[in-house]
Amino acid sequence: MTTLSPHDALELITVMELLTCAGVAWSVPHVTDEDIAVLRDLLDRHTRAYEAGDLTTAALTGAAFSREFIAPAGNRELLTHIDLVVSRYQRILFLVPDDGTWRVWRQGYADILAHLTAGEREAAVARYRRIYPAFRAQVAGTGQPPRAQRSP
Repeated sequence: MTTLSPHDALELITVMELLTCAGVAWSVPHVTDEDIAVLRDLLDRHTRAYEAGDLTTAALTGAAFSREFIAPAGNRELLTHIDLVVSRYQRILFLVPDDGTWRVWRQGYADILAHLTAGEREAAVARYRRIYPAFRAQVAGTGQPPRAQRSP
């Protein structure tokens, strides 16, 4: 197994953010009630696995949530690249296995499901995008997303 430096991890998160956020924006208009049911099941399985200490299953079901959320976009090439990045990203979760890192994803997914269920599709996209600053902060060790810089 190759090592993943903190700098490499943050770069990988940036690439994953760009790909998955584009995929989510493209998919949201096509998400059906059946898709939402699948997402709910994946989140339930993810949460149960995490609570049982089964980090492998938790990582797999968490990745499946994002993949299934993006799949309605219908772009197989995008999914192929996301799968590659996500498989590398999963190593980060095992390097930073504290609850704060995992909570970023669980809470984000729960909020996304609530927005989708309420028909708030743009809010679901916005919430997905907010996962990344929080996740990046956890991986960077600060626990706090970076603050927006004010212009002078």
